[in-house]
Amino acid sequence: MPATETTLGERFARSVLAKDWTSVAELLDANIDFRGLTPGKQWEAHAPDAVVDGILKRWFEPSDQIYAVLAVTSDRVVDRGRVVYRARIRS
Repeated sequence: MPATETTLGERFARSVLAKDWTSVAELLDANIDFRGLTPGKQWEAHAPDAVVDGILKRWFEPSDQIYAVLAVTSDRVVDRGRVVYRARIRS
């Protein structure tokens, strides 16, 4: 069975779900244009530290236990990367 290549979006999602903030920051471009959607709120940041500290650490608190990764997919939309992930989390 041939090995499948892991995309940058998939590596990002898996690092987020592992709460490996150092890896997340290393995967992000210094000039990132991050946009995220959650119910009732749009999120934007333009630097790796702002994405990690200002957004992701608010989405995933230290007490949250991510115990199952259900799906990770990524693709391109015109010139943008897109990643979608689902996980089971205990708060």
